[in-house]
Amino acid sequence: MNVHEKRAWFILAVSVVTIFSCLVSIHILGGNETSFSVLGLLGLAVLAALIGRRDRKQEKEVLDERDNVILQKARRAGLAVFWFLFVAGMMSPYFVLGREATVTVPTTTYVLLLITATVIVALVQTITTIVLYRRG
Repeated sequence: MNVHEKRAWFILAVSVVTIFSCLVSIHILGGNETSFSVLGLLGLAVLAALIGRRDRKQEKEVLDERDNVILQKARRAGLAVFWFLFVAGMMSPYFVLGREATVTVPTTTYVLLLITATVIVALVQTITTIVLYRRG
């Protein structure tokens, strides 16, 4: 298993555990702002950078053309899904409520949108990475 595939599995596991913990805390605490504090578990995804590092003197990883192509495709897929959902989310009030509608959005919604976007991009990138490495 390639180092990048191991990292993708780790990030996928962290994301799934975070989403599950968030849903459980929303169910228990009733969906207030405190229930979203478990999203801090996403910080564990940073530890994925330690996977494959055995020597402290080793600064760069060896990547071949296939690794570069897979990582590029994964990034593109993550950003494409994000932009599609972002544009769909921003345009949906226009189509649902009409041209002259006014929408009041609480400030916590922006924070939750940012965190949701991060999770979506990470999930799509990791799933794409795993699928492309498994396809061969």
